Amino acid sequence: MKKPTFSIIAPIYNELENIPELYPRVRDVMDQTGEPWELILVDDGSKDGSTDVIRNWLRTMNGFARSSLPATSATRSP
Repeated sequence: MKKPTFSIIAPIYNELENIPELYPRVRDVMDQTGEPWELILVDDGSKDGSTDVIRNWLRTMNGFARSSLPATSATRSP
């Protein structure tokens, strides 16, 4: 696999309803570039099941990898 030319970073926070549309939309645009790319999803502690949807993607889609970082405490703006 070639090193990606583009990295798209998408923060995910309670985006359960939007996640199914995210990858196809990004793929449709990025494939037009003809360059290798990657999509990095950063789950910011979703409580709506977004994390489970992302994990299911990883099980079914070829060429995906998962990385987890230890949870840290952070303050979120209202």
